[in-house]
Amino acid sequence: MIGPAPSIGAGQVGSSWSGKFAGPNFEGPEGAFHAGVTRMFREAYQQPKTNFGPAELELIVSGSGQVQSYRPTKSSGDATDDQALLAAAQRVQARGVPAPPENRKREVTVRFYPH
Repeated sequence: MIGPAPSIGAGQVGSSWSGKFAGPNFEGPEGAFHAGVTRMFREAYQQPKTNFGPAELELIVSGSGQVQSYRPTKSSGDATDDQALLAAAQRVQARGVPAPPENRKREVTVRFYPH
């Protein structure tokens, strides 16, 4: 069973990487897991100097923290930025993320907003 699918990132344009999560109960271990995933993307994403809109990626994370798959669910509208997002996801996949609480597989949506 896959756990809840929170969103990582802010809820509005201009507030990239606010560290706020959309969804219930993202304090304690759940919040720490999502903060760890956010940190991994902060380190991996290299924002291009082009104009683009909000974008989303969906990750499937195993109970041990392995990123089993990722896919774009919303394009930024800019091919350069979309490639930067996919490159970041590839780097995160290679490194892995913190293990989710209770070692339960998770579906995580990562939202990116230009700043």
